[in-house]
Amino acid sequence: MLSPLRDRRNDVLVLFNAYLDHYRQLFEKPVRRLDDGATKLVTDYGWPGNVRELKNAVEFAMVRVKTDEITTSDLPPEILRPELGLTQFGRDADRERIIAALRTVGGNRKAAAEYLGMSRATFYRRLNALKIIDD
Repeated sequence: MLSPLRDRRNDVLVLFNAYLDHYRQLFEKPVRRLDDGATKLVTDYGWPGNVRELKNAVEFAMVRVKTDEITTSDLPPEILRPELGLTQFGRDADRERIIAALRTVGGNRKAAAEYLGMSRATFYRRLNALKIIDD
């Protein structure tokens, strides 16, 4: 069994960049790196959700990013304000990610599900759970 990600700081950027490569291809965005501020936040964060949280953070950033590099404003709120905890922001971050995807694809739910790399059934369950109508 691997030790928690918070104990493997050297792995954080390696994993982040691997997921960045994956989502860059999936979302067809030219994002290549984190800026210095985002790099510091990502490496300093404790990653209580471990690798799964890291993967979700990269996906969140890729949905939000508008340039070719991820900045602090593209990162999920739990990384920006870790003292507030993952659970408080989890639903809001998921909601924001889904709404951003819907906006990106012009409101097409099928396309938004594909854009986020999830099945339509999962996407519709999240829409329902988060009470997202036509944001």
